Amino acid sequence: MSTELEELGLFERKPHPTDGRRRNIALTAKGAAMRSQARDAGRTWLAQAIAKLNPAEPENLRVLTNLLKPIAKLRMQLEMRNGNQILDILWSR
Repeated sequence: MSTELEELGLFERKPHPTDGRRRNIALTAKGAAMRSQARDAGRTWLAQAIAKLNPAEPENLRVLTNLLKPIAKLRMQLEMRNGNQILDILWSR
């Protein structure tokens, strides 16, 4: 996947400044513009979706979001620490 994104000009690989065995990945101007456009589109969609809610629903959404944040954080920590194997076991239950 990274090769395909690189071929599309969305990011580039650069030599690591101190370790010749490693490569850094950096967004190109095209990649940064695409990320910005996607972020803006997502924010617009979310604002439009929230505007359609009835008066009680935005508060319910806020409460639910606050409940889900620690779960998402734990999932990310597990993924970073142990890879996808543990996540596959946890989420398949």
